[in-house]
Amino acid sequence: MIGTTVGHYRILDRLGGGGMGVVYRAEDTRLGRQVALKFLPPELAANPEALERFEREARLASSLNHPHICTIHDVGEHAGQRFIVMELLDGHTLKEEIRRGAPAFERILDLGLEIADALDAAHASGIVHRDIKPANIFVTRRGQAKVLDFGLAKLTGSKSAMPALSSSAQDDVTHIVQDHVTTLGTTLGTIAYMSPEQARGADIDGRSDLFSLGVVLYEMSTGTMPFSGKNTVALFEEVLTRTPPPPSTVKGGLPLEFDHIVAKALEKDRDVRYQTAADLGSDLKRLKRSSSGAVTAATPKPGATAGQGIDWRVPTAIAAVILAAVAGIFLYSNSTRTGAFSERDSVVLADFANTTGEPVFDDTLKEALEVQLRQSPFLSVVPEQRLQSMLRLMGRKPDDRVTPAIARDICERTASKAMIAGGISQLGQSYVISLDATNCRTGDTIEKQQVQASGKDDVLRALGSAAEQLRRGLGESLASIEKYDAPVQGATTGSLDALKSYSQGMATRRRQGDAGSVPFFRKAIELDPDFALAHARLSTVYGNMGEGARGREHITKAYALKDRVSEPERLYIQARYYQTVEGVLQKTIETYQVWIQTYPKDFVPRSNLASLYAARREFDQAIEEYRTAISLSPDEPLPYANLAGLYRTMNRPDEARRLLEDAIARGLDSAGFRTGLYELAHLRNDDAEMARQVEAARRFPEGPARILATQISIALYEGQLARAQELTGQYTAEASRMGLKASAAGAWSGVAQSAAAFGDTESARAAVRTSLDLERNIGTLLNGAIATVTSGNAREAKKLLDEAVRMPGASNEEAQRGFKFIDALIRWRQGEKSGVDALVAHDAKNDIGATFTVGVVELHEGRTEAAAVRFKQIVDQNEVNFSPLKPIAALHYGRALVKMGKIDEGRKAYDQFFEGWKKADANLPLLVAARTEYARLKPAT
Repeated sequence: MIGTTVGHYRILDRLGGGGMGVVYRAEDTRLGRQVALKFLPPELAANPEALERFEREARLASSLNHPHICTIHDVGEHAGQRFIVMELLDGHTLKEEIRRGAPAFERILDLGLEIADALDAAHASGIVHRDIKPANIFVTRRGQAKVLDFGLAKLTGSKSAMPALSSSAQDDVTHIVQDHVTTLGTTLGTIAYMSPEQARGADIDGRSDLFSLGVVLYEMSTGTMPFSGKNTVALFEEVLTRTPPPPSTVKGGLPLEFDHIVAKALEKDRDVRYQTAADLGSDLKRLKRSSSGAVTAATPKPGATAGQGIDWRVPTAIAAVILAAVAGIFLYSNSTRTGAFSERDSVVLADFANTTGEPVFDDTLKEALEVQLRQSPFLSVVPEQRLQSMLRLMGRKPDDRVTPAIARDICERTASKAMIAGGISQLGQSYVISLDATNCRTGDTIEKQQVQASGKDDVLRALGSAAEQLRRGLGESLASIEKYDAPVQGATTGSLDALKSYSQGMATRRRQGDAGSVPFFRKAIELDPDFALAHARLSTVYGNMGEGARGREHITKAYALKDRVSEPERLYIQARYYQTVEGVLQKTIETYQVWIQTYPKDFVPRSNLASLYAARREFDQAIEEYRTAISLSPDEPLPYANLAGLYRTMNRPDEARRLLEDAIARGLDSAGFRTGLYELAHLRNDDAEMARQVEAARRFPEGPARILATQISIALYEGQLARAQELTGQYTAEASRMGLKASAAGAWSGVAQSAAAFGDTESARAAVRTSLDLERNIGTLLNGAIATVTSGNAREAKKLLDEAVRMPGASNEEAQRGFKFIDALIRWRQGEKSGVDALVAHDAKNDIGATFTVGVVELHEGRTEAAAVRFKQIVDQNEVNFSPLKPIAALHYGRALVKMGKIDEGRKAYDQFFEGWKKADANLPLLVAARTEYARLKPAT
């Protein structure tokens, strides 16, 4: 068509084309200007749907007059072909620019602001674009963004809501709102940029465009796509379910505030997403303003401390006089450092050199410095577990002192940016503290700080000031430091003795496990009752040891003090409080997500979030988070153990075993690894391997208790009640030795519930008594109530329930669910129909215990088919667990099938039960009854 005159437009050359049009450069012979003509491809001209979409683009876009939206001048037809006359743009698409490499961050913000402004104008007119992607965004030679192609756009709202539209466009509203153009079941737009609601084919509004803009911002900043499935199905799945990693973890140097903006734009729930393009644009504008300031603050002038315009270098003789004379804090900044950090570089901390002769400073100041530096989102401190692993690889003992020379070696081995050495010495009644950050590859000093404390009580405050100055010297912006700079004496404690005990507790826990650390954390709290971090650590330790009530008590105290701690510790405290005290899973998950966004190199929130996903049976997300945690901290045992447990649950035993054995080969080992390998050996019926793992587990301080707990679970799973009772007696002795009476009480309450389900009411009642004699808390009372009512004593169960309701922590959401369920179970046992209705209406939420119990009630009440469905859910579970209810669910399923007249299927279910209980105690009432029932079954004729 080049050289052809179309109306009063002379076509000059072809610019390009796509699925919805071919574009030519043309001259407007009337006005003497160059324009772009977009023709509908001939093969689509006969398609009414494509034609309507093409014309719609003209009507919609012509109604918009905005500097960042391509202007539509005219429409026409030539030789049966429709065309649009558009503003001629000189430049390239954003897609081409990204292909050449991620734009500069300042340019990303500018383009994002302009696109958001364009969308704000379109949305204000009731127009949703529906296909925001780099190919539909043009960047002019002057660097301005222009949004193209409203061919997929739709109108929302009524005519009265869109006063900005021309009358001709308004006449088309009703037809477009009904969206007859879109074929039923068809989703429009490019999948990788679609919002979840668009991918599902649901109704959309302007918030869908904001999700797409979030994808564009992610792609611009990282050069990669947030969703990149290998095929259409995988891509849809990612858009609907996957949370991409923060941009700053994909490409270094991006600020955390940008991570937050992109994360909010990419929220799956549009009610949580940005609600307007103006709001998104405002956040980009604020970030642009603060980023400019941060760059200035993070780039010190030659010879000056970061953020200062004065050369503080002092002649040595004068400095010595000042150092001796000044009481308080004296700062010295090395002016010859080799350069600032990139964002989130890692550092290795050497042990403090203590020449004062005062043991209270040993380990204490390093712990305080690590807490101070960990609150910075700017850098990452190599964790102690990683240091110990490196020491082993270097042929040293894990508890060897990390001298500056050793720290520098570790720094190189871990590809860290710097080694930070600290020291404290005495000068009269004062103390001098020095911090020195050294490039581990060159040995050059990057930053150096020295402070003087007027006395021992002033040391922690002085150290905090030195750490703050060090962070500034390493390139962190003043705004970041001000936001994340809780005073060290608040983030930890003002008591050196309490901090000493805390640091000993942390070291003991790393080397000996949870139980050994308890006395040190308790001592720290005795010395400083307001030591929030010690309360929080003690809560975690007690929780891991099965002492839930004590754990809740200490996290509640920590939560009341959370505003004085550093940001990562505050998030840690909040998450644990929401989970264990309030029992609100969603708030817990959201806290971990904020933690991840703020501190993306911290493995703890990833590992803990994975555990929550696993509890919700969102296994793929759990695996992803565990793997990320391992990649962030490959020498921390916990994520390995938890991921292996998840693999076992998912019936992937080979992967579980390989993961644990590889971790042990790395020099990591723990009682958790050994109990995991014991469980896997049990699944293979490898008695010799089980015996080896028992012996290996016992080498760890908490190993005997952990392996006994596992053996109890397996014994109950196999119907070996007598063995379980014997093992629980051994566990009680071991737990009592460790001061864990509540854990022993919990074990007995588990035995009680199993005995009740097995029909051994006498053993059940005895186990309840033993449990409550050891400790009465919400857990033991509720478990005791279930065992008691299952054994037929509703009145005694009601007493236990009433006592539980009055216990501390009864407001917990999970506890409240338990109260309601047990109350309904008691009412059913007392013959009240309301109890049955409440149980049937109960949302089991993947709770095998609740599902089983409701099935038993339904079977008893003659709701046989409903009961069969519940039992089949348990029987068909592919997951591997050692719940004692799983094998006996097969028996109850068989009973239901027989009642339904499905005798052959019922026999098979009975056979499955007998196979699971082939090692069971022969005199268990449930087994005796099952054999009698089975003998009466006659094959169907």
